[in-house]
Amino acid sequence: MSLLERRARRSQGAGLVWLLLAAVAVGAREPVLILALGAALLAWVLLRSRRSGRKKVRRTPFKSRHGLTQRQPLEEFEARMAAGMFQEGREVFVTAWCTDTEVVRCTASVGGLTSCRPADDVRRWAHHAHRVGADRIRQYHNHPDVLLRSFPSRQDRRSHAHLTELLDGTGVALESWLVWRSWLGHARFKRFGP
Repeated sequence: MSLLERRARRSQGAGLVWLLLAAVAVGAREPVLILALGAALLAWVLLRSRRSGRKKVRRTPFKSRHGLTQRQPLEEFEARMAAGMFQEGREVFVTAWCTDTEVVRCTASVGGLTSCRPADDVRRWAHHAHRVGADRIRQYHNHPDVLLRSFPSRQDRRSHAHLTELLDGTGVALESWLVWRSWLGHARFKRFGP
């Protein structure tokens, strides 16, 4: 349920309570007012109970929806990943463990409109790299199509510096990439650092 729906429900409930208090204050001399208020209160209770019983449907993970789970060439991976990022409409954080030409493992998480974070424990990134035979880690994230922002934020640079510190001395290189949609609609990639 969205924030707007919750606020609307709260305001509806508060409105009904105020109506009830007004009816009591007036002395409830009007039977039509009492019936209308009772019907409105009953409708509100039934609506609330019906909505609370709904189950949320869990979406499949980002990397499964966009074909990023198997080992694949880097160019193919980036094309699929960028297309998926544009479809989400939210910030997406993707971590890819790479060899010279292939992506051998990846994780992804979908965040909000203005922020996102890694899907897994960043302290284990070097361990995963050694386990799968990757010599570098590429972390990608996008800025949704708000003002076509094609530059990394201050937080992006801080995050890169922190991740570089964690991987220092492990023999695994880190590359940070920003992904955005160009004016012509295709994906653009910009590497950034501290």
